[in-house]
Amino acid sequence: MSDPQKYERTYSFTDFQTGNPSAPLPGIQVDNELENVEQSLGEAIDAIKDVRRSDGKLKNGIVTMDSLDPTVASGIGSGALASAEAAAASADAAAVSAVAAAASATAADISATAASGYASNALTSRNEAETQKTLAQTARTGAQTARDFAALWSSAPENTNVNDGVNPVGKSAYHWAQVALDAAAGSIEDGSVTTAKIADEAVTLDKLASDVIGVVDAKADAAATTAALAEKENLLSAATSDNTLDDTDEVVYLTGTTRKRGTLSGLISSIFKTSRTIANAQFAAASFKLFNAAGTPRALTFDTTALTADRKITMPNADIDLGVLASFGSTGEITLSSTAVDITGIPASARNLTLGFSNVTLSAAGQPILLLGTAGGLATTGYLTAAGGQAGSASKATGLSTAIPVGYNAASPGPFYGVIEFQRIGLSNAWSYFGKVTTSGGGLLNDVGGIVLGGALSQIRLTTVAGTPTFAGKVSLDWR
Repeated sequence: MSDPQKYERTYSFTDFQTGNPSAPLPGIQVDNELENVEQSLGEAIDAIKDVRRSDGKLKNGIVTMDSLDPTVASGIGSGALASAEAAAASADAAAVSAVAAAASATAADISATAASGYASNALTSRNEAETQKTLAQTARTGAQTARDFAALWSSAPENTNVNDGVNPVGKSAYHWAQVALDAAAGSIEDGSVTTAKIADEAVTLDKLASDVIGVVDAKADAAATTAALAEKENLLSAATSDNTLDDTDEVVYLTGTTRKRGTLSGLISSIFKTSRTIANAQFAAASFKLFNAAGTPRALTFDTTALTADRKITMPNADIDLGVLASFGSTGEITLSSTAVDITGIPASARNLTLGFSNVTLSAAGQPILLLGTAGGLATTGYLTAAGGQAGSASKATGLSTAIPVGYNAASPGPFYGVIEFQRIGLSNAWSYFGKVTTSGGGLLNDVGGIVLGGALSQIRLTTVAGTPTFAGKVSLDWR
């Protein structure tokens, strides 16, 4: 297989956190980085399995001649031939020595026989005979010595040096034959080259090829990792199972490579503290947020900045839809100071409107009216209205199709007090209204009617039929 790829980080979470201090880490980028780490570790583990058996030894057949250092390879394979040749040369030398010894012995015997014959023939030959005898004895001794060394060169035990005083010191033919037999029998036995052999320098690191050293280093790293995992597994297996944690119970955790312990209450206090953001929550000095699931982040924020004392929210024994609260709205008090007042911002979802009048007056007598409108403008036709006024025994009534009359008392400048209620019919754009307004002198003004608009109601205008008197006082509009 190809070389495993080193893990290289492709995304800076520090840069992201600097630019987005209150946002959670981007899940997609976290997954990508973890997948890259997983792929790199997987390739490294697969690479280790290519050279390592389950019993921790090298796989059979993976250490080839090309994997070995030349000095190691010289004693294996083709190197065995050289050893055998050296053994043959030693055997040849022994054979030559043996022939020479035999020749010397024969010559000695001949010389001794001749010397004995010559002694009987002439006294003068005696000295020569003695000399020849001495030479023969010396030759015989030399032959015996050569024979002994020939035997050593041939069959001295393994790893025993042979020194005949003539040839360079060396090993016997038997030694080199055994080396050749061992080499011919195959490679070095599995497990025979141990760390102890390296430690006692029987096999030094410089005798190993660089890739073999790499395997040794990798196995050492793997052994360290395995030991660390075993330690964690032992720690977990020795623990008693208990899911009822108390505040004073202690748990073990790591900070980098430092093992620490802490109480449950202490860990919780350190998690839920000011300026802490975790996966789905953020805690600040006067607020906290709850985040939704992955994707475009949305958060529900609880802001307690305005509190001056502890407050509580009491829940009823029922399901609560907070969306209902969002449907209420109000303009608040609107102070009148012109001939016409436009009330805008009415939401399209509004179903009920309440328009209140408080001490509303006109700069001159006139008939107040209301115009309803959509985003496209105010409606000036299509109204069906009825308005009446009662003061003592006198009564008045009127109806308009161009606007909604606020009561009927064209001769009164106010002040006016009262309320007009508007009701939307279902989800349509049809509106009905009913109201009661009182004016100076105790008169009671009643209003009722309705209109179908061309779109969603979004505005109401308060003015007069003449459009010239100026209003004063206050009004407000509430909706739900």
